[in-house]
This record gives sequence, C-alpha cells and structure tokens, in this order.
Amino acid sequence: MIQEAHVGIGIMGKEGRQAVRNSDYAIARFKFLAKLLLVHGHFYYIRVATLVQYFFYKNVCFITPQFLYQFFCLFSQQTLYDSVYLTLYNICFTSLPILVYSLFEQLVHPDILQSKPGLYRDISKNSLLSFRTFLYWTLLGFSHAFVFFFGSYILMGEDTTLMGNGQMFGNWTFGTLVFTVMVITVTLKLALETQFWTWMNHFVTWGSIAFYFIFSLFYGGIIWPFLHTQDMYFVFVQLLSSSSAWFAIIIIIITCLFPDVVKKVFYRHLCPTSTQKSQMYSNRVVIGDDFIALQPLSRAKSQLGKISLYQPPRRRPSAVWSPCAATSMGKAAVPAWPASWSK
Repeated sequence: MIQEAHVGIGIMGKEGRQAVRNSDYAIARFKFLAKLLLVHGHFYYIRVATLVQYFFYKNVCFITPQFLYQFFCLFSQQTLYDSVYLTLYNICFTSLPILVYSLFEQLVHPDILQSKPGLYRDISKNSLLSFRTFLYWTLLGFSHAFVFFFGSYILMGEDTTLMGNGQMFGNWTFGTLVFTVMVITVTLKLALETQFWTWMNHFVTWGSIAFYFIFSLFYGGIIWPFLHTQDMYFVFVQLLSSSSAWFAIIIIIITCLFPDVVKKVFYRHLCPTSTQKSQMYSNRVVIGDDFIALQPLSRAKSQLGKISLYQPPRRRPSAVWSPCAATSMGKAAVPAWPASWSK
C-alpha cells in the first residue's frame, strides 16, 4: 500500500519498522501527520513549483535573444554572448538565488498553516503547476527576452555613437548589454517572488549581481595569457563608461518588472487568495490550542480576555479603600483610612 501510493508515509509503532523502511517519509507519532501535510507539504510544494517554472523562465530569457540575433547576422551562427558568459549563466550568475529560495521560502508562518487547514485549498489540485501557470511563466520569459533584445537594439541602432569620444559600440558590446540587463532582471524577478527574506536571501541575491559585475571587470580588464582569444578585452569597461548604456539598463529593467509589480498589487488588493490574506494578517495572536489567528489585534485581545489568557493592564489603585478596588487587585488590599477617622 505504501509503495503504490503517490507519497508513502510510515508511522513507527509496535508492529515493527518494515513499513517505515519502505516509505518515503517516516514519522514517530500519528499527530505529526498534520504538520507534515499542512506545513511541510505546503512549503515544499510552493518551493518546487516555483523552482521548476523559474528555470524555464530564465532559460527562455537566455536563449530567445540568441535566436532573434540570427535574423540580424544573416544566420551566420555568430553568437550574441561570449562563450564564458554562455557557460557561467546557469552555473554562477543565476543559480544561487533560486537554490536558496527553494530551501527557505515560506509564504505563511507555520503556526498559521497548521491552525488554518483551509489554506491548503490554495495549492490543491496542482494549482501552482497547472498548464495556465506554466504558460504564464513561459510567455513572461518570451516578453522579457523581446524587451532585452529590442530595447538594446533601439538604443544602439545603426551607426549610433554612445561614447563621449565618438567611439562606437561593437557586436560584443551589444551582446554584453543584453546579457547584463538579463542577469539583473531575472534575479530581481525572483526577488519579487520571495516572501520570506533571510540574510542568506539578501546575500545571494545582491551578491550574484555584484559577482557578475566584478567578474566581468576582471575578465575583460586583464589580458589573460592562457586564453587563445580575448574578444571581451575592455568591452565591459567601455560599456560601463557610457551614461547612455546605464540609462538603457535602468529603463529596460523597469520596463520588464513594472508590469509584474502592478499585477501583484492589483491581485493582492482586489482579489486576494486565502494565503495572501494570511500574509496581510500575519501579525496576529496564536496561543496554544486556542487560536485567534487571522483576526484584527483588538478583536483577538478581547477574545483572549474572555478565555482568561489575556489580562489588560492593571490600573493604579486609588488612595481610598473600596471593595471593588480590592477585588480588581485580586488580593487583600490595605485600606487607607481618612485622617478625620483617626480622631
């Protein structure tokens, strides 16, 4: 039965551990099953779904400009990117952010996921790996690739001088401009999809972009004796020395990512899912088995006060003794006698 199931879960018990050895996941108690499904299942489904579709997206962005470039070089098999960039794109420049995302991403706090099983409906029936979602990521990759290529082409055009000394850009400079915009855009796109930020997310996201710039400066700024040809010598430095190139990089990145930001804001405020509502109300109270989650804080405090888990701040006792004051203090209070009584 465990081997025939999609996911086999074995529970250690008095019957032995044969079922555990043949299962995909093993738990010690039956009560751990809820957390395994509602929390870890939710987390890893979202991580794997985004991981798979993001890989398609960033490689569509990578290959499509190469295909478009063949129409402008008469299908001479001239590559748009340098061979080192072709090799390191998926190995160094864009690999670490999605790796860290697939290990640490959390859309909602684990306590809220376990206390609200209804949130599992948002990912049920393979909703995040459906054909519609896959088509969205693929078309997004094609649209971004077209913006990368034609945005850079319109900027440079034909016989356009972008250097202050009248020097013109060449083939490798154009390809480096497209590649630079692409690396920054696909990295920032994943940053927009990230909900749970840790120091490691910040390190690999901004570190990947910084590593690309530092590597390109060293790779193109030094004559390496072990390389047979060095077509990229001084190309990246020349690109960064042009203010028009910097302007193009900023404009193309904003053009690609601004519709994504507008779409996220639009859907989040007009038709949010249960998971997005949980994210907006993540600053809520969850105590023990009496869950007051996903409610405004004032209502949560009032409900907690009814079940004697929340105690409002005590008032300062008055100088004159009264039975109500003694009761509200919860212990015997020493009465303060008026001065006229002592006479």
